[in-house]
Amino acid sequence: MLNLRKISPAAKSIRLPARFYSTENVGPQPTEPHNNFNRREKASEDWYIRQHERETLKKLQTEINEREAELNELKDKAKKLSK
Repeated sequence: MLNLRKISPAAKSIRLPARFYSTENVGPQPTEPHNNFNRREKASEDWYIRQHERETLKKLQTEINEREAELNELKDKAKKLSK
């Protein structure tokens, strides 16, 4: 049969704190780095990429300047021949 037991008055007076859970996600997001090492590694990689892009842009700029100088020389020669 049913086992009914009496709850002692001392057990009734014990109050435990209620747990409240947040409905928002408070943990790290899947796209966020989880620790400082990952953040430093990403910063290092980003720095390397920026440096590489700067070097590439500098090379391209010098090549453009050389081509412009060559074009100006050819324009001068064309003017002299057309006179």
